[in-house]
Amino acid sequence: MSKAVWQSYFDEFLFELKAAGRAKRTMKDYRYHINRFFTTEGDCWPDGLRLAVRSHFADLIDSVSPATYNLRRQYLKAFFNWCVKEEILPKNPADSIPKQKDEPKIRNIDEKVIKALLNAPDQSTIAGLRDYALILLQLDTGIRPNEALSLLPEHLNLPAGQITIPMEIAKTRYSRTLAISDTTNKAIRRLLEARHPAWNEQSPVF
Repeated sequence: MSKAVWQSYFDEFLFELKAAGRAKRTMKDYRYHINRFFTTEGDCWPDGLRLAVRSHFADLIDSVSPATYNLRRQYLKAFFNWCVKEEILPKNPADSIPKQKDEPKIRNIDEKVIKALLNAPDQSTIAGLRDYALILLQLDTGIRPNEALSLLPEHLNLPAGQITIPMEIAKTRYSRTLAISDTTNKAIRRLLEARHPAWNEQSPVF
């Protein structure tokens, strides 16, 4: 079965993203959202694309959150912008689709829940030390799970109370330095002290 026309263009788009060093997770998200759109709307390329985009987002308004709506719009717009740049499409069919107003995502976690989480890991084991330190790190910094699990010892500056997220593992592809509390610092030190002697500097912290 031959590829649909849009799939060939989408493959080119992904090759360009990969050449630009975009994260694997980002590439996976593009595949998911673009394929989802065309699976839902069918063979609408290119003549029915404008109407399909409008219909698609009209259906989403009452069925998904504003955050999900805006995320799907973002991925489609990026692909269609590339198509315009490459003169595949005359204009972006998603340009007329406005973003939905998204409410702030401030989360209030009950103190009892936090205490329960911190008491759950068995700190007499290496796995428990890891989980305890990881929970503290995420509470301190809001670091993304994939970023935390990719950290190496060289990314830690414990004397300064800091960790660095290098660009190659950052979802945004920009490096950043995050401050950590004394409690988190001590937990990470305990974890490092318990590491197996065979684990080298290329073994992830967590």
